[in-house]
Amino acid sequence: MATLLMAADCSNKDNEFYNDVFINAPNVVDVEDFPVHFTGEPITVNANFSKIIGEAGQNTDLDLFRTTGGAKSFTFSFLIEKKTTGDEWETVNIADNDVVEFGGNSVSFGDFLLAQAEFDEATQSYKYRGGIRLNTAGEYRLRFTYNNAVSSNIVLVSDSFAGNLFVTINTTCSDIDSTGYYYFTAE
Repeated sequence: MATLLMAADCSNKDNEFYNDVFINAPNVVDVEDFPVHFTGEPITVNANFSKIIGEAGQNTDLDLFRTTGGAKSFTFSFLIEKKTTGDEWETVNIADNDVVEFGGNSVSFGDFLLAQAEFDEATQSYKYRGGIRLNTAGEYRLRFTYNNAVSSNIVLVSDSFAGNLFVTINTTCSDIDSTGYYYFTAE
C-alpha cells in the first residue's frame, strides 16, 4: 500500500523533475534594423530585460535573479543565412574575428552564435548587444535557433547553478516575420 501511495504521489513531468520553469515575455529580443547594412559592419542583436518580469496569470512579478539562485546570464542563439541562387539559402560560417560584442558575451560555434545576456548589477537587468560582421554583399536572413527548428519563438535559458531552478523565457521579436526570419541586404 505504501508503494502504491508513493507512486501516486510521484510526478512524471520532466519539468518538475529537472526544476524547469517556463514563462512568456514578449519582445525581449530585437534586431537593430537599418535601411541598409554595410559589409564590414555587424548585424546587431539586443536582449535587454529586467530581473523582475511579469508572468501571465500570476498576481506578482517573478524575480529571475532570485528564482534562479543568482543566474549571471540567460543564453540564446542565432545564425545568418545568405541567399545563393533562386530560393536557396546557405548558412554563413561565423569566424571568431567576425563576432562583435558591445555588451554580454558571444561565442561562435561554426554556423551559429551563442549569445549570453549577462546580469548587470547597476541596472538590475540582463543585457546583450552583439552580432556578426558581414564580409560580403548580398541578401541575407537572420533566424534565432532552438533545436534547429525555424520558429518565430525565441528561447532564452537561464545559466543557473546546479540545484536551482532553470528559467526558460519564450519570447518574440517584432523585427522577424511570422516564419521566424529577419531579411536584410548588405552592400
